[in-house]
Amino acid sequence: MLNFTDDAKTAPALLEQDEPIDILFTDINLPDGPDAIDGLELARKAVELCPSLRVIYTTGHGQTDGMTALFVEDATFLPKPYRVKQLTEAVQATAEDHPG
Repeated sequence: MLNFTDDAKTAPALLEQDEPIDILFTDINLPDGPDAIDGLELARKAVELCPSLRVIYTTGHGQTDGMTALFVEDATFLPKPYRVKQLTEAVQATAEDHPG
């Protein structure tokens, strides 16, 4: 699982490495900075590089129809706050629904 909260710009480069990555877990609202991208754009770029990648989005701002229209195909949404058990279940369900 690839989890980026500080520097989404470096995430796509990691997908080009030899180690396989199955799931991207990203907050929709990533920290601002020079040339910052949000979690929606990060997921789109990551799936372009690795089409089999599965995505779990999270945010504390709630889910809207406009937001979900921007999700990559077959993405999962896990609203904040969540417990470790909920995250574990989301990861397991994502992995089971989309075996490598």
